[in-house]
Amino acid sequence: MFEPNERPFIRSQIANTLRGTISQKLVPAIDGGTRLPATEILVVTPTVKDFIQKDELEQIYELVKNGSFNNMTTMNTSLYKLYNEEKISKETALTYSDNKPELEQLMRGIYHGTGMNK
Repeated sequence: MFEPNERPFIRSQIANTLRGTISQKLVPAIDGGTRLPATEILVVTPTVKDFIQKDELEQIYELVKNGSFNNMTTMNTSLYKLYNEEKISKETALTYSDNKPELEQLMRGIYHGTGMNK
């Protein structure tokens, strides 16, 4: 999309402009009549900004997983909470997950850096 020599400038512009992102999936509730929002929230902290500028985007997901103190959350954490509150089925949660093995670990009680407590 951008020429290689333009990319550092573009990354800097994004890092200095972006404040956060919210992604949402509407998932079917157990009752079958409604849909519930499962969300992923990223807050651009100084660390996130640094990762954007250095083109270390893969590190950002780990920050979101660990970022519950900034109200950041992954889609899997949101899906897990809906499942744990018995609002959606296990099958629905897994269907809407982009990382099924990670969500299955959450469902088994393995919380690797998710900021979640039992």
